[in-house]
Amino acid sequence: ISSLLGMSVTTGLMGVLPTHDQVGVLAPVLLLLLRLVQGAMLGGEAIGASLFLLESAEKKRRGFVSSLVDASNMLGAVLASVVAVYIVRFVGTEMGWRYAFIFGGSLGFEELVIGLLATNLGYNAGLHNKVSRIDAKLSEHLGWHRGNESIH
Repeated sequence: ISSLLGMSVTTGLMGVLPTHDQVGVLAPVLLLLLRLVQGAMLGGEAIGASLFLLESAEKKRRGFVSSLVDASNMLGAVLASVVAVYIVRFVGTEMGWRYAFIFGGSLGFEELVIGLLATNLGYNAGLHNKVSRIDAKLSEHLGWHRGNESIH
């Protein structure tokens, strides 16, 4: 949840950054800092999504299902290109690019609400049980013990 929220906030903030005329050299520094935070959040989300899909898929479909993360990245790049062409053609580049970042930031909040609703409605209950079993098997295999015993 924190990585999705972090990506949404940084994306939205990029849309409302002050211009170079307003704050001088601080404007590109702020943009760089937001991109660094956004990249760190994306890294956490992408790896987690790949693992989530891989572990929750049927054995015979794991390759296909885990490839959906990369496919969705490519789809996102294509959609971003379409939005950029639309902005340049119909809105203008002076302020139009900011609308795309503000809109993109708001999409993350909508996904967050959908994810929380899915969790609260119990869609992830079966997966939670499966992850707990995997965790128990891994702990047993590695010799980790819970409770008063120490980790070997």
